[in-house]
Amino acid sequence: MITTAPDTTAARGPADAHVRAIVALLPGAEAAAVTRQLVRSLAARVPPGSVRWTRPEQLHLTLRFLGQVPRAAIPALADRLTRALRGLPACDLALGTPGGFPSVQAPRVLWIGLTGHLDGLHRIEREVAAACAGFGDAP
Repeated sequence: MITTAPDTTAARGPADAHVRAIVALLPGAEAAAVTRQLVRSLAARVPPGSVRWTRPEQLHLTLRFLGQVPRAAIPALADRLTRALRGLPACDLALGTPGGFPSVQAPRVLWIGLTGHLDGLHRIEREVAAACAGFGDAP
């Protein structure tokens, strides 16, 4: 999945000329259900409105943050990613231990670790990184 959001920075030109893009994997139905349950459990423990929760449909595993990408380049990027990932074996992943950044005691971001075929995931990430070279403005 390549996900994009319009660039709303006026200094960059017209708002529709660029998009803020990431390349990400979406969780399977079971992982999404477990994650939604974890969020409900955590949300019940904090004061209402004290946390901005990610909408369930936005849950993802970021493989590459690209930053600003010309909207016209998205089809070429999608084609390059398709070619780079074609034929790679699937990797079986499972949800691991949740955590927080910068710390569990004072988190700004909550995350869930992964277990399973991590070597396969690392290979996918390397292929994605290579395919994304030249796209976007993020290092």
